[in-house]
Amino acid sequence: MVADRDELIKRLLKRAKLEGRSDDNEESIMNRLDIYEKQTFPILNFYKDRIKIIEIDGIGAINEIHKNVVKALK
Repeated sequence: MVADRDELIKRLLKRAKLEGRSDDNEESIMNRLDIYEKQTFPILNFYKDRIKIIEIDGIGAINEIHKNVVKALK
């Protein structure tokens, strides 16, 4: 799923507030996103040339994103 970094931070901070999660603060979220970009994203790029990787826009209403995921899996 593809989503803007600022949007991800905003969503995770909102989740932290709603669920009372002390582990979700701006510093820890940014650290996890940095790790993703350094460790996981390169793996996706490696496999993108070898197998079919489907990118789905992660911005928008949850039900619309869900429909796009289901459609991509068919």
